[in-house]
Amino acid sequence: MRASMSSLERSRRDCYRYNLQKMEAICHAGFEDVGSHGWEHVERVRLLCRKIGKSEGADPTILDVAALFHDTMRASDDHALESAEFADTVLPLMGFDPEFCDRVHEVIATHSF
Repeated sequence: MRASMSSLERSRRDCYRYNLQKMEAICHAGFEDVGSHGWEHVERVRLLCRKIGKSEGADPTILDVAALFHDTMRASDDHALESAEFADTVLPLMGFDPEFCDRVHEVIATHSF
């Protein structure tokens, strides 16, 4: 059984809940509605992150935010790094702490090979 949530985890969860619709709108704005890497792809990645993250004990908030932002700069040559850098510009403005932003950055920057 998991220990009780720390105040930092609670703060991150609250920040996530408060900003979720804004993040979805920002990330969705850059996608076409259809195609293999359209918004439907992002939704599939989010579902996979929930499933795999749960079995691996990963932080679901970090995974979901990373999934939202992971292809925001899909048209660029190094989309993983540029998507991570885009998240770096948005997340602090929404109140996410630096460690959270660093962890999201790492997930996004390393998601592609």
